[in-house]
Amino acid sequence: MFKIAKNPTFVHTVPVLVPIDGGHETQSLKCRFRALTVDEFSQHDLNTPEGSETFLRAACVGFEDVVDDNGDAVPMSDALKDALLGAAYVRTALTRTYFEAMTKARVGN
Repeated sequence: MFKIAKNPTFVHTVPVLVPIDGGHETQSLKCRFRALTVDEFSQHDLNTPEGSETFLRAACVGFEDVVDDNGDAVPMSDALKDALLGAAYVRTALTRTYFEAMTKARVGN
């Protein structure tokens, strides 16, 4: 049986390769994604920074497991979303995880 959800969402852990001196450090956060319809998805040009941002603003509806420099939890807010989507390496990780979740295949396979 297939269940049709009116506004399907799902949570995935997003591994983020954070640039550090001499390489990268893998950190992670949890994102609640919204499964976009084909029509919604087609409105975004992922080949441009603007299109990537509008796509992620539509697809990412919440974040968890984010802490500040002191290790204190940062609650979900518009400011947190802006900060995360403003970092190219976070954007890349979110996009990769969304597509892996939607297709159950690693991007590039």
